Amino acid sequence: MFRTSVSFSPRLRCFYDADSKMRFRGAAKRLKELFWPNYSFSRAPEGESAAGGGARNASAGRSRGARVDREVTRAVNGAPVRGSHTLTGFALEALRRAGIQAVASQVVVHFGRCATAVDVVGRTANGAWVCVELKCSSERKYTSACGRMRGALSSRDDSIAQQHAVQCGVTRLLFERTYGLTALAYVLRVNTLGATLTVVPRSADLEEALAAAAAE
Repeated sequence: MFRTSVSFSPRLRCFYDADSKMRFRGAAKRLKELFWPNYSFSRAPEGESAAGGGARNASAGRSRGARVDREVTRAVNGAPVRGSHTLTGFALEALRRAGIQAVASQVVVHFGRCATAVDVVGRTANGAWVCVELKCSSERKYTSACGRMRGALSSRDDSIAQQHAVQCGVTRLLFERTYGLTALAYVLRVNTLGATLTVVPRSADLEEALAAAAAE
């Protein structure tokens, strides 16, 4: 069902439209460039992994997060998963408890010159579509603000929690524009303490942020 001519090209290291030969900017990177005033809040605190558990450096956290992403993608798309990480189980169980039936993972969405992939697309018991942004993140400094974001998002604190919410909200808008469907949006945050699902409400500043990110 979720098919588009745009896909991620490992060779080009970007999203690419095979029909129009157009290259797309990654949405997450574009949002950082436009609205995050401090890149340090996009990385894990020194000495702590992005997924929790006290790893010695942020690269260990990124590796753990990448593994969880891969395993969730395989599980949702029906591929076998052997020896899955504990955080993968937390993520899948959180979706089940919330009544979200995962339908597909890594669904490509795009608008203008901006593209990304939805971590999980699902449906609720009443048939509503759901876009889920999966994040492996520790408790430490998650909501701590380091000033304000820039531009259209200047009313928001520059915190990891808000960055995740913005990314998820913009991804939902991209999904709706790509497939003509209306969806709910959730950030699914997992760490060694468990999993938390947080709804991302609609807001005008997210529409403005998408317009800026998708512009030529």
